[in-house]
Amino acid sequence: MSYCKKCGEQIEAGMKFCKICGEPAIVEPIPKPPSYASPAAPGAASQTSPSGTYQQQQYKQPQYNQQQYNQPIQQIQQPTLVKAKIGISLGLLGAALYFMGIISIVPQVLLAGYVLLFEENAWLKKAAVRSVMIVISFSILSAAVGLLGNSQSILIDLIGLFKGTIDLTWLTRIISMCRTAIAFAQTIILIVLGVSALSQSHGDIKFAPVDNIVSKHVEG
Repeated sequence: MSYCKKCGEQIEAGMKFCKICGEPAIVEPIPKPPSYASPAAPGAASQTSPSGTYQQQQYKQPQYNQQQYNQPIQQIQQPTLVKAKIGISLGLLGAALYFMGIISIVPQVLLAGYVLLFEENAWLKKAAVRSVMIVISFSILSAAVGLLGNSQSILIDLIGLFKGTIDLTWLTRIISMCRTAIAFAQTIILIVLGVSALSQSHGDIKFAPVDNIVSKHVEG
């Protein structure tokens, strides 16, 4: 339905002229609502058709270079194990030097002699000298306590010359306890130092006389 442009009279459908003023009826086409294309996805291009409407191209999945995400994982390299000339690690050989002192000083001295003659590692040489010096130090201390036992026998013999008697049983027990304590301390210290030698360290136990001798007479 439309209206006359001249007089404003309503023109019914099918009428070609206005019934009031006779003006030709012009029927204007109803405008179509504009069509809007949906927003294009990222990376997609839009093209305009000859009719003026927009056509959206099919969205393509972007291609990624897989090599960027397949980088090789760098493995953490373990520290290289330093070995002695006989094929075992320096820490294990150093621990053996201390543990040999628990068994006997003879194999310990032989092993220490090998280290000093054929091995080149400065830490291992110091460990060899230090282990032997610790055993020797405790042996000297034990021998000094043993002198008290010998002096006890001499004292008893002297008193016997004058037909006297003296009871020194308590002194014998003290000497025995001291020797046991010295042997126990030596064993514990050698075990602790042997375990710490596995990581090529001397631990926190310090022997000032022994360490001074080692530092003075061993190079490196």
